[in-house]
Amino acid sequence: MKQILLALIFLLPAKLMAAACCGGGFNLPSLITGDDKAQLTTTISQSHIVDDVTSDGIWSKRANQDITQTFKLEGATLLSDRFQAGAGIPFSYRTIDSAESNSGTGDLTLVGAYELIPELEYSLWKPKTFLFSQIVAATGKSVYESIHPYGTDIMGRGFWSWGGGFALSKIIYDFDVQLIAEIHKSFDRTINSQGGDILLVPGWGQSFSFGGGYSYKDFRLGSALSFQREEAIRSHGIVNSDGAVQQFATATLQFNWLIQTDWAATATYSDQRLFGNPQNTTLSQIWALSLQKRWQR
Repeated sequence: MKQILLALIFLLPAKLMAAACCGGGFNLPSLITGDDKAQLTTTISQSHIVDDVTSDGIWSKRANQDITQTFKLEGATLLSDRFQAGAGIPFSYRTIDSAESNSGTGDLTLVGAYELIPELEYSLWKPKTFLFSQIVAATGKSVYESIHPYGTDIMGRGFWSWGGGFALSKIIYDFDVQLIAEIHKSFDRTINSQGGDILLVPGWGQSFSFGGGYSYKDFRLGSALSFQREEAIRSHGIVNSDGAVQQFATATLQFNWLIQTDWAATATYSDQRLFGNPQNTTLSQIWALSLQKRWQR
């Protein structure tokens, strides 16, 4: 029973870590997957940009120390037996070579989900299936509003986005597997400048993640591989450009500890330099610690 509970608790909280240039991007949501009515998750992370990659796929080592420390608060609650809603907001502190530093709030996320295929009794083959929809509000300062030379005040991507997807999870004895996919669209915005207006037209984005883990007593060791792609942002006005596609992959290793039935902790290491064919992005190493409180039905 502990193995099942542990796997359910940590099956879906692993997220795509967006590249630092995006200031957060479109993350996969934390869903209530166990027999709980609500959950609250706090996460402390540190992201270190290691490499830059051009739109042609050329890598270069980052010359300065670009480090972002983030505290993220996420919560979710059941609205009925199958419907749930949640929200998340990050607070970040970014510093570059100790020469410049800034702090601020990132982009707010709002999510709603429906348990399409519940697991009313154990099945060896039928997965739990969730459909979700998510809105990312452009509440964090983006590159388009940045006023600092190094851009340490950039905390958000700068676009409102809406998307949806599905999450499949399955527990087989002491093992668990999961697959999550989503597609989203960012909305146009106009930038006002002294020389005139610039209309920014972002395209569609997609993300895909799969992973699994093994549970033993109160502990779980898991891993995941995530891919994220954003179509080019086109600009019209005083600046006309077709932009460039952005894509990267994130490999994640997790260690989970079920402290009590309603308390759990997670240690995570993520690396964006190991897989995929990155383009037009920065690549980071990310360390994170999470603490989750759950309220049972």
